[in-house]
Order: sequence, then structure tokens, then C-alpha cells
Amino acid sequence: MALVRALLDARKGTEATLAERRAQMDEFGARAPLPDDWRISAVDLGRPAERHDGPKTRANAALLYFHGGGYCLGSPASHRGLVAHLCEAGAMT
Repeated sequence: MALVRALLDARKGTEATLAERRAQMDEFGARAPLPDDWRISAVDLGRPAERHDGPKTRANAALLYFHGGGYCLGSPASHRGLVAHLCEAGAMT
């Protein structure tokens, strides 16, 4: 929560462009540490996407995660840490 509050406080009194907001979301998402021995590779599913693989990844399991943002905000980078931890905690590993 402290990171979210700091992000919001930094934006007070400013009106960022869409490109600036996207960059801010990617920067914020980069603060989430990835699990140990985590591998990420770029894929294209008609939109930019990522494949996440951990030390216990099973070939027959998958998580297809769609973040919010209406194709305006967010990216694979902005949600990378969240997705990695969801995969690690779920049946994908």
C-alpha cells in the first residue's frame, strides 16, 4: 500500500499524458520482485504478451491473465510481478 500511496502522491497536481501514464505503470510494476529462477519470454498473441516459466512449471498448465486498462493503460511489464506470483502460487508450477 505504501508504494501505491507514493505513486498517487507523486501525481498530485499534474496531468500526465497517456504515454506518461503508461510509463508510470510500467515503472510501478517493475518494483515487484520476481520469484527466484523466474524466466520470461516475449510472445505475440495478437497483442504483446509474455510467457512465464519457473523452476516447477508444468507443460500442461497455463494461466491466461488479462489485466484491465481497456488497451489504453497497462502492459505485460506493468503486471509482470503479479502474474509471476499468481503462476508460482497456482497450478502452473
